Amino acid sequence: MHFERVHVRSFGAMLPDPATWGIGSATRMVAPGVEALYVLDASALEGGLWQPNDPRYVCPVLMHLVDGRWLVRNLGSESDPAITT
Repeated sequence: MHFERVHVRSFGAMLPDPATWGIGSATRMVAPGVEALYVLDASALEGGLWQPNDPRYVCPVLMHLVDGRWLVRNLGSESDPAITT
């Protein structure tokens, strides 16, 4: 419980308000069934579109397809924790 409470609070501080989230249109395939998404705060985007060279904070979210469902594999990094180098 403590672990979950602390990390959920950290995620809340790191990510924009879910009501204003936008997901970048380009995903990046990391491995089969593993993709990186890019979450951003879309509340102040002119016309609802991110303009080229706009220096907004983007949070990478690594997603993993498991039994037909996309699950979070890593938050705040495009690195796959299951791959060791």
